Amino acid sequence: MELRRGPERGTRVQELSEAAGLDQSSTCRLVTRLERKGLTARVSCEHDRRGVYCTLTPEGLKRGQQGEARCREELSGLLNVAAFDDRWASMIARLRYTAADVTP
Repeated sequence: MELRRGPERGTRVQELSEAAGLDQSSTCRLVTRLERKGLTARVSCEHDRRGVYCTLTPEGLKRGQQGEARCREELSGLLNVAAFDDRWASMIARLRYTAADVTP
């Protein structure tokens, strides 16, 4: 999601680390695995050769969209079930009300 919402040129690996809550080494390994699957690509920074950007390939973008849609479906289903439980109903209602305010 971070790569899909990031700048078109890509997102620096360091920024991905911070957003994902991973150390830079773990993020680099993750990016490498995604790169091998054809889902991401690394791009060198033009003004700082030490900087590396990560960007999604067209297939990575497609798979990211599918994954996010699936997560939304699953979460929606779970929230629908929880909404009928008296212990959770008021919290679910507040979540949905808040989400309606921030949904584009």
